[in-house]
Amino acid sequence: MTEAQFTEAVRAKYIAAIALSAGVDISKVTIVSVQQVSLTAATGLRRLLTFGEQALEVHTSIYEAPTDGLSDLNGHLNRQGLPSYHEVRIFVHNEVVDSVRLGR
Repeated sequence: MTEAQFTEAVRAKYIAAIALSAGVDISKVTIVSVQQVSLTAATGLRRLLTFGEQALEVHTSIYEAPTDGLSDLNGHLNRQGLPSYHEVRIFVHNEVVDSVRLGR
């Protein structure tokens, strides 16, 4: 898939699949960035053969995500009409938010 093919409609399907896989509401899923990447033999022959010359890298934040990973991500992507993922890296960040009350 190319960046141009990753339209708003496709993004909505992607978010739905990620939310189902993580077990959270779609409002908890945010696409942080989308980047077209070119693969060459230098990036690894296996990745080049798997993806072809172009791949799409989608960085996604999932708020209140479970720490045990995503469940049946390929199944959820495929049911949304999207291609299977080939590589997913999950980083869990604990975010601390502090509220401050301002006086009049």
